[in-house]
Amino acid sequence: MQKFATVVVSLLLISSPAMAQQAFVQPPAYKECTDLATRDPQAALRKADEWLKIDDGFAAHHCRAMALFGLSQFPQAAEALLVVRDKITPDNIALRTYVARQAAKAWVNAGRTDAALSLLTQQINEMSVGKYDNATEAKLSAELLLDRAKLRRKYGQTTEAVQDLWRAVRVVVVANIVMSLDNVIAVAAAAKGNYLLLGLGLAVSIPVVIAGSALFLAIIERFPIVIWGGGALLGWIAGGLLPDDPIVAQFVPAEHADAIEIACGVAGAIIVVTAGLYLVRSHRLREVQEDI
Repeated sequence: MQKFATVVVSLLLISSPAMAQQAFVQPPAYKECTDLATRDPQAALRKADEWLKIDDGFAAHHCRAMALFGLSQFPQAAEALLVVRDKITPDNIALRTYVARQAAKAWVNAGRTDAALSLLTQQINEMSVGKYDNATEAKLSAELLLDRAKLRRKYGQTTEAVQDLWRAVRVVVVANIVMSLDNVIAVAAAAKGNYLLLGLGLAVSIPVVIAGSALFLAIIERFPIVIWGGGALLGWIAGGLLPDDPIVAQFVPAEHADAIEIACGVAGAIIVVTAGLYLVRSHRLREVQEDI
């Protein structure tokens, strides 16, 4: 049963450390420093220390931590990674979790499994009290639970490891069910009362959401424009439903119903994309202000 649970979670998840690393790639110095950390960690440490004299940001600290890891100074690397995590804002939970998992690995290499377990538990608790989108929360929580389960199993805590594995399965399955319910509403709206289309849409879309959510998440991470396309589509569907509302329909001339429906759909798509761009821009400006 334990192996089955591990396989289930592995199939439902696609780990994307590269995506988390991209968030660090701000100045060119970061890429240069991290490249050095694998080839010449001592030189990377010197470069990171020089960088920290002029910039106390998390990218410089992360570079230093990677250099310490490359030098096999695992306790110092773990402590440095904790500093990095604390410098990342709580709303960037994906990056905080990525760094926490790195720090846990450093603690394990340092022979401090107790510290690694404590850190993973702390990060799992942080995930449970925060409010994040279903896909992100499920993916990150399951990754943390799998990490903790592997450590517990390695040191004979089999019962606790199995509990973590099944908890990871529940997290992912529940998230997929919730996303499927959202999908049901969207399909029902798009079908517009056509039960054949509704049945076909649900028969195709629900298995795709449940079995292929990890694949879609990887596609979204690789091609973020898919998110904007999906948002525009939802805006189009929502806008197109407006003329069919009983209160609005009485004011819509029958001869212009189709044109008004198209216009409302276009307006809905534009509103959703514009609102999304505004929120992204506001978030980036806030991050810049915090860095200053």
